[in-house]
Amino acid sequence: MEYLSNEEQTDDRCSDDIMIIRSTALRVETAAGKTRIALEWAAGMVRNGSRVVVAVPRHNLADELVERFATLGVNACAFRGYEADDPNEVGSEYQGDDQDQVEEEKDCPGTRRTKMCRQRSAYRDASRARLPVKSSVCKSKRKIRGEWVEARCVLADECGMMRQAQEDPQVWIVPHALLFQEKPTYIPKPDVVIIDERFFGAALPQSAVSLTLDCLASYAKTAIVFEHDRAGLANTAESKKLRHHAANLVASLRAQSEDGWLSRSTLEYHGITLEVAGEALKQQWRCLDKPDIFPGMPPRKRKELADAAEKVNREVLKLCGLWEEIRNLLGSDHANSGRMRLEHDEATGARCIKRNSLKTVRSGWQTDCLILDATLPDQAILEAVLDHPVDIEADIAVSWSRHGHTRQILFAPVSASRLGIAGYRDKGKPDRRIVTELLGFIALRAALAFAEFRADHRRVVAVVGQKKLIEKLRAAGLPPNIETGHFGGLSGLDKWKWAAGMIVIGRPLPGPEIVEAQAGIIAGKPPIELTPNEHGITWYPKVEGAIRLSDGSGIAVQMDRHPDPVAEALRWQHCEAELIQAIGRLRLLRRNANSPYFIDIISDVVLPISVDSVVAWEEANPGPCTRLARYGVILESATDISRGFPELAVTPKAAEPLRKVDRLSSCFRTVYGFEPELRRLDYLLQGTGRKPVQGIVLPNAPDNLRGELEQRLGPMARFEVTFPRRLSS
Repeated sequence: MEYLSNEEQTDDRCSDDIMIIRSTALRVETAAGKTRIALEWAAGMVRNGSRVVVAVPRHNLADELVERFATLGVNACAFRGYEADDPNEVGSEYQGDDQDQVEEEKDCPGTRRTKMCRQRSAYRDASRARLPVKSSVCKSKRKIRGEWVEARCVLADECGMMRQAQEDPQVWIVPHALLFQEKPTYIPKPDVVIIDERFFGAALPQSAVSLTLDCLASYAKTAIVFEHDRAGLANTAESKKLRHHAANLVASLRAQSEDGWLSRSTLEYHGITLEVAGEALKQQWRCLDKPDIFPGMPPRKRKELADAAEKVNREVLKLCGLWEEIRNLLGSDHANSGRMRLEHDEATGARCIKRNSLKTVRSGWQTDCLILDATLPDQAILEAVLDHPVDIEADIAVSWSRHGHTRQILFAPVSASRLGIAGYRDKGKPDRRIVTELLGFIALRAALAFAEFRADHRRVVAVVGQKKLIEKLRAAGLPPNIETGHFGGLSGLDKWKWAAGMIVIGRPLPGPEIVEAQAGIIAGKPPIELTPNEHGITWYPKVEGAIRLSDGSGIAVQMDRHPDPVAEALRWQHCEAELIQAIGRLRLLRRNANSPYFIDIISDVVLPISVDSVVAWEEANPGPCTRLARYGVILESATDISRGFPELAVTPKAAEPLRKVDRLSSCFRTVYGFEPELRRLDYLLQGTGRKPVQGIVLPNAPDNLRGELEQRLGPMARFEVTFPRRLSS
């Protein structure tokens, strides 16, 4: 993507025509056909001569939509950035002179490494120097000895980006992140942008930008504003003005003696007005070092120029962002900024100002939008990110298929701290048993899926949780028909539409300090901040809520709520919305008698859905014996378990809990609603003094169960499987 010129970056969000734009948002439940309806509507717009852009979360979804548009007779193209894989070079090894790509190909031989830009080192150098990539890397005209000569990348003929620039589709499909960057010049100004799924996360910064007051004071004495022609000539008058504005800014920041949100009154007292901030911002952009980098330049010389420019521009860009946020504050009616704080640096102790700026949709993409999302954010969030008014026109909910069962399992110790994945927020000791118990629960669910379905793709059980938990479960070993996913990476996923069911474990809930910081970024003003309790812990206050049952009744539970409305909306997006996204991957509206499903929600979160049953974890936990379930058999001999499955227990004493099946019967009745008729196993190992052993054969048992067990336990004198075996008997 190209970068804006300095003037464009300053003024592109201030155009008067932006204010007449008004977008429409629809909250549509997952699997209700919202994407299909949107594509058909877009196809109709295209036939009427409109230019349409569709924004999606990921590249793989873009490729899928290209194919779906083709079935409607519409030519669509998926946009790819400079460092994305080139789809036209699948399976090929890199054939070029970009050292970065050559080294990557050596590290990963045989993998596809060819990128859209064949000269990624040149692209990165131009990006670091804040130069337009097209004229600095691809091709441009230069005046040499009085004549205009075209400078061109030596790999331009095979370049994926140059090829993409020649495309002229009826519909462009772009990633969400591109909406917050300059629109490529070869994509026409759209008449409508369709935004599928949640997109506001791309508008929030990953971390704060910090600038010490000492550094700012030093810069106030040395700032140089260049002439507009970028010839490296300093404008003495403009430089003097900027130094004066910067000195006043330093004085105002130092006058605010207490740490906290930046005060508007302090700025105005020291002469920092809206007009001054706007003037300083324009002058600050003109301080950028713009080296003369051109296509075909020797790599070493290009890198030297880029390194020098980056060193200067890193600080200049921090100051540009600071002046822009000051302008935003002074242009609002807020007494304090929610995006700038004065603090002391933890490492150095130096006083600094930390900035978290909100990205908004850039002017090139500003047009009427249609936003479709199953977990649509609040209007305040949408309008802040889109930078124009939004009307929420509909909230479309539909009934799930009756061929399934949704149950919520309460009081399980699956908080991040109990699971040992909370990191610095750990407020309690991890419960090491819970991961083992979860593995057993998952293994039993996976085994029972074999009883209902013959096809492998229908036996899949999806397990979703926090990323660190999923990593723990996978490292411990999961049955082969278990597929996993983590919160935050599920939107648009379609591979589980015929899965046997899903187990959702825990909840993704960031601490109050995170949603409060994000609320300040969205609203531009300080949020209501929670205070620590008597134990020094800051957490969400509890309110009364209820889990809704399908028969109309409810189960009372305690819910987390933040008193600040924007912070609460963001907390909901982080937590409840992610659980809804996960459940929606089963495509519950499309299920019939031949494709039943189950959903186990292991958490106390109140969701806007009706569940069929609610049980406690103590009742649902089938016990240690299910650790054997992944092998398709549960033995009732501690000696044989330790001998045949030392990876589970190395001694008979350690294996003793694994042989007890007494909790299985209760678990089947409370969790599954029935007690399956399982096969009974009777066997006797060869040798004197051996005693008969019983066991349970699960539906996922291997066809050659005897052979498998003999490999683990030794030759058998007798082996008999009978049907049925009721656990309650």
